[in-house]
Amino acid sequence: LFYHVYRRSNLVGDQIDYRLTDVGEVTGYGSYTFPSLTYDTTRTMSTTYEAIKFTASGTLLQGVRFQIQSSATLTNPLATLTFHIYTDNAGVPGTLLTTIADTVPYGDLSATTKTILLKCSTSLTDGSDYWLVMQQSAAPTGGNIRFIASSAVATGKYATATTPTTWSTVNNL
Repeated sequence: LFYHVYRRSNLVGDQIDYRLTDVGEVTGYGSYTFPSLTYDTTRTMSTTYEAIKFTASGTLLQGVRFQIQSSATLTNPLATLTFHIYTDNAGVPGTLLTTIADTVPYGDLSATTKTILLKCSTSLTDGSDYWLVMQQSAAPTGGNIRFIASSAVATGKYATATTPTTWSTVNNL
């Protein structure tokens, strides 16, 4: 018999869920590196697909950490956010490398910022640009989904799309 292992932070005002195992997987000893996409301003998801550019620091992406929240209690709690890693294609997401197995149900979101850790195992080229793409299964109802982004001048750091083939960059949040 095997149970999934979770650990919840005790930090006041911050909900952090660490999923330490994948569905159907018993993990052995070892550590996972989670590059952090944590910034200082809130960006409301305005389209089905929202993407954040990052630069690989190593050859194996083992997970991604970022912060997310909703503006209010969402009334379609079974809808989900799915996450993908794409290559960079001239400053916008290009080829899909992987879809991360973990999803975030809208019912798990609240107005309190929640740090999400997504575990994956994807080979990257050190120093190359890639995109974390967030995909909504349905438009949220009752509020908006927001992720924490950088307010610094960020030309080409974010992109949006209604389909995963036609992207528009978003500059200077």
